[in-house]
Amino acid sequence: MNEDFLRALGRLPRKAPELRKTPTKRKLGKVAKPMSISASKQEKERLTQEANKLGLKVSALIRKIIKDYFKEKDGPHS
Repeated sequence: MNEDFLRALGRLPRKAPELRKTPTKRKLGKVAKPMSISASKQEKERLTQEANKLGLKVSALIRKIIKDYFKEKDGPHS
């Protein structure tokens, strides 16, 4: 979840086309964004629910997820 979520936020670069789960749709020569509008709405809804569960604001939860992701990626000695 974390990598896809951060990618959707624009914090991480997109995956290379061969690593994407779904092929991108081609429409009038433009490449569609890999995350559809409904998917981002669902993601936003899920974030809101998770934030309410933890008693945080959504922006605080996003910061926490980003911090945890980079902490786990860099290892314990950072």
